[in-house]
Amino acid sequence: MIATPGHTKGHLSILAGVDGDRVLVAGDAMPDAGTVRRGLPYNVFWDTNEVAGSVEKMLDSSRVFYPGHDRPFRLEGDEISYLEGPTVVNITDSNEGGAAPAVAFKVTPRRAVNIDMVQKD
Repeated sequence: MIATPGHTKGHLSILAGVDGDRVLVAGDAMPDAGTVRRGLPYNVFWDTNEVAGSVEKMLDSSRVFYPGHDRPFRLEGDEISYLEGPTVVNITDSNEGGAAPAVAFKVTPRRAVNIDMVQKD
């Protein structure tokens, strides 16, 4: 996990190795692919400077992203390419005799990349 504050105070993103790629499950710290171009998510509830730093940290850590409100994508240079593949990603862990923490991520239908500061349909 990496700290990605700014959108909210204590936000964390999950960084994992998958098939030789570093994949970042960013959630609302990177709600859509437009965050890459804007340098900020379309909603900031905490601190603009912190979230800008978090976006830079995310872009430095991975080229494959699972955003909070968009389809998974790969960043190659300045080009955003949406990924084909599973529609649900489950991240689970287990501990013997206790509850297993889990995160489920559902991939939403296609939509255009929004690079504006105001969210659009």
